[in-house]
Amino acid sequence: MAHITLIGTVHRDPQGEKKLANLLEQLQPDLITLEFSHYGFRFRRRHRSLLRRKVLSTLTTLGGAECMPLSVLKVYCSSSGIGGLLAFLDFPFEYKAASHFSKRWGSSLALLDSSASSRQHLAALPHLLSRNNLTSLAHHEQTPLRTVVEIHYRIARYVLTHHFSPRIQKDLPTPRQRQRDLGMARRLTRLAIGYPARHVVHIGGWEHLCFAEPSLFFYLQALKPTRLLLDDHFLQGIPFPRSASAGRIPSHSMMD
Repeated sequence: MAHITLIGTVHRDPQGEKKLANLLEQLQPDLITLEFSHYGFRFRRRHRSLLRRKVLSTLTTLGGAECMPLSVLKVYCSSSGIGGLLAFLDFPFEYKAASHFSKRWGSSLALLDSSASSRQHLAALPHLLSRNNLTSLAHHEQTPLRTVVEIHYRIARYVLTHHFSPRIQKDLPTPRQRQRDLGMARRLTRLAIGYPARHVVHIGGWEHLCFAEPSLFFYLQALKPTRLLLDDHFLQGIPFPRSASAGRIPSHSMMD
């Protein structure tokens, strides 16, 4: 059976792609799996550019101005509100870093999440892209996205270090959430069985790494996966499990 490493992330981290790329270079996985669905991939491939232009076009006319100063627009685009929405519309940084690594080293890449879950999240786009919502985000969620991400990483460090589940009685997981994590766990287990003596890395939101049911980690405990958090404080001093094929030559070098 392959060794499994679970990497927990805070989605939409502005520094996430660089941090994840560096971590993957250290781990050298043979197979990377993602909390990302085929539907989500196809949707963003087709629509992300148009939707981004729509957001920016609406932003430039907020307040009745014909043209918003570029400096102000940049502040909005780095905020937790508008910046977070733009990151949601784009390919996740997790996919960008994993895809680049896969192409560079010839590793396999698999999308494990449910397309039904993606459709549910993306069904909210008409509201998210409405002028009223964009105005609200611009005026009331101006904290830099990077600051909000750092706060979430501090929470994640505490939860994962103290083996504490953040779930409380009024916020119990729904059957749909339970089925989603169970489905990813089953797909990941089948792939791990097909990659004996190899290193499989799964990348997804850190909440799926909690000990309590119905997390992905809970369903995979029999396989004894390693848990990592994409956070410099968490990773300090951790010996990284490496692939049996560590030291291989990058794919582009082999073709030169």
